[in-house]
Amino acid sequence: MLIHPKQVLFSTAFSMFVATCAASGVAQSWLPASVYPSWAGGSPSRTITIDIDLTKTNIENGARLKAAIDALVPGDALLIGPGRWLFSSKIDVTVQGTAAKPIWIGSKYPLVRPLITHVDAKKNVFNIGEASPARYLVLRNLEITGGSNLISLADCDHVWIHACSLHDGAGAGISTQRDCSHIHITDNVVTNSGPSTSRAVMYFGSSTAAHAISWSIIAYNQVFTASSVSMGAGIELEQGCHHNWMIGNIAFETNDACIRVDGTNGNGINVIERNTCWNSRAVIMQVQGEAVVRNNVCMNGVVAFSSGDQAASATNIQVTNNTFINSGDAVRLGQWSGKPNMVFANNACYSERGNALRFSETTTGVVVVANVVYGNTVNIPVGAELMPGNGLQDFQNVRWDGILRNVLPTVAGPLDGRGEVLYSTPRDAVGYQRKLPLDIGALESQASLISDVTEIPAMTGGEQRLTIHAGPSHGGRIYLVVGTMTGLLPGFDLGGYTVPLVPDAWFAFTLTNANREYLGETLGFLDQSGRADLTLFMPPMSTSMIGTVFAHVALIMDGVNVRYVTNAALLGVK
Repeated sequence: MLIHPKQVLFSTAFSMFVATCAASGVAQSWLPASVYPSWAGGSPSRTITIDIDLTKTNIENGARLKAAIDALVPGDALLIGPGRWLFSSKIDVTVQGTAAKPIWIGSKYPLVRPLITHVDAKKNVFNIGEASPARYLVLRNLEITGGSNLISLADCDHVWIHACSLHDGAGAGISTQRDCSHIHITDNVVTNSGPSTSRAVMYFGSSTAAHAISWSIIAYNQVFTASSVSMGAGIELEQGCHHNWMIGNIAFETNDACIRVDGTNGNGINVIERNTCWNSRAVIMQVQGEAVVRNNVCMNGVVAFSSGDQAASATNIQVTNNTFINSGDAVRLGQWSGKPNMVFANNACYSERGNALRFSETTTGVVVVANVVYGNTVNIPVGAELMPGNGLQDFQNVRWDGILRNVLPTVAGPLDGRGEVLYSTPRDAVGYQRKLPLDIGALESQASLISDVTEIPAMTGGEQRLTIHAGPSHGGRIYLVVGTMTGLLPGFDLGGYTVPLVPDAWFAFTLTNANREYLGETLGFLDQSGRADLTLFMPPMSTSMIGTVFAHVALIMDGVNVRYVTNAALLGVK
């Protein structure tokens, strides 16, 4: 959800939050604004349509399609009609568009994909850039099946594969054979790599690091295999692949890892975020290092998440705001000790009958902050910050076997409001803006302090109605609403909770004048459902107050002990 232009007050109030996240090293300045290539947004210079000729065989029609592809020039769009197009010879797409004039190959009707296949299960359906380079090329809305590898990328730069259905080849769905860069693979369904390959459904780089993919985007794809047939992983980046953004993919039902990423050989990092993975006969997600791993959900495998020495040494990895749930071990971290830039923060680690968090050896120099664990822990670094979870009741609707995967944290549960802002990003796994105090795990919980308005005019003042929804676990407890007009960060610690307010004169006023002056019922008792309603009455103000943002939170207490802190509700003066 993007910030609406009129909600400038929200943007202002969270600017420090964004800056703090960027300063922590979690943000990556090289990430583009969109997963889709900017060069592919224009209109073709020439549109060519090719339809099945019913007087010809499938192989003859395949030869016609090959000839049409070979003849494309910059600015052309080839639209393929529905039907079965069968290649019998080697297909090598070596067309070269430009940033101003790309080449498009796609379906004539976006909702009816043409089916393209090969007669020989030992031949790739599409080789791209093998005999000579392929540049600024788009494949979209195609169904590709049969053959060996379905799409094999060789000398490729600025190639976009979008909204295709790739399935049931004898080899990988999409793979690279040489160094490739600026590849966009988005919104595809890629399934069932062949029984003869141990490679992944989507396989990038080389097991010997002989070639790599870089500066590329793998986004919003759905990847799965028939586990009894395919032997490989879902999506795999081999050693040396670097500056790749793997975001929003769904990967499940794999024999090897749903997602596996090796290191970059020191060439920057990869970013793996907002992916949802479940049901692997091995590790769900395996990341060696030189990566940011954030806002992912991993469930139901031998291990939900692992990191350690693989093709090279584990190093420089930040694992933040993920949700790892598994019947066996949730997280295994090996060879992390003494390595630079090793961070494990804001993660939910839940194991039904194994280890929630296990380091393979005594660990030094690792940052372990603001994690919630349910299950055993092993070799935890001295000074690590772990908080206990209660079990799957801490989530909206989850099962250990991954059949139910709604990992939205329970309001006022152990994950709600206990995170460390330094190691987070402003948005969660589905793109919603995180609130302060920050939640732990991949998703941000529902707001527990809700307001009816977000701004009032300075000239007349106004009212803001607030509703506290702290849940039945806090029913009958005391609440106190306090505020600030200075900012949300850095906040302060109170009983193990971060209160996202900067103490100032307004904070002192709300603290000492509850239920008086302009503060209607800001101190009281929650009902048995953990709810309370109150109203702030703001008087007319000087025009000098325009642009000021008030923020209020509710402290939930039993006696003198703080048991929960709600999110901050904002009120701007216009």
